[in-house]
Amino acid sequence: MPRRWPILGVAGTTLWLAVQPLMAQELAVRTDFEGGSAKVLQQDATQRRVRIAPAGDVRRGWPCWWYLRLDGLAAGQRWVLEVVPSDQVMPQGKNAGRPLAAAWCQPQRAAWSSDNHHWHQTEAGTLREGGVMAYEVTATGPSLWLAWGPPLTPQSA
Repeated sequence: MPRRWPILGVAGTTLWLAVQPLMAQELAVRTDFEGGSAKVLQQDATQRRVRIAPAGDVRRGWPCWWYLRLDGLAAGQRWVLEVVPSDQVMPQGKNAGRPLAAAWCQPQRAAWSSDNHHWHQTEAGTLREGGVMAYEVTATGPSLWLAWGPPLTPQSA
């Protein structure tokens, strides 16, 4: 019987290592980095879906900009990012007194990166009920950056 213990230990360790990528990690949606901006409306790790709205300041910069990071993912998981049009009222210009059209914050394809340096485009987004644009992307590791387009920040310039 004592000779079986090492085999059981190896088998148990192998099983534990095989299950680790499948175990659910806690989903975190982050914008606390240079250029990060999004208002998180919903996040559902079970459905693998995150819904956001742009959080840019209409008085400073571009109000339709969004850029976020999802943490706690597993490689191979398919995620959906839903982008709701901005409801921020423009203070000046030809759109003064009303929000920009939804198309300004919902590009045909979103940008994504697994390392925040090399950027790719999603397939074309799908416009859903209520004017929500949905982009699908497959995680290649524990974190995924998503943005309106590839970000240009002082750090990346």
